[in-house]
Amino acid sequence: ASVNLQESLPAFLAMAVVAEIQGLDLTLVASVWLALRGAYVATYGLGIVGLRSLIWIGSLVCLVYMGLALAGAVTL
Repeated sequence: ASVNLQESLPAFLAMAVVAEIQGLDLTLVASVWLALRGAYVATYGLGIVGLRSLIWIGSLVCLVYMGLALAGAVTL
């Protein structure tokens, strides 16, 4: 779980900082990403594979949405 987080955390932090600089409010999406990552670690520790996969997909969707918002492809 920690390796997975180490792979996605830099992208999340970079997009969060760029959003802040551009004045985009991605607080909700960022909060959902953080909550999902916490849930991912919990389900990893409990060995709940199916739910863990769904949580990972949800966190990936948050990252993609953040990227699209920064590119101006989606409205906030």
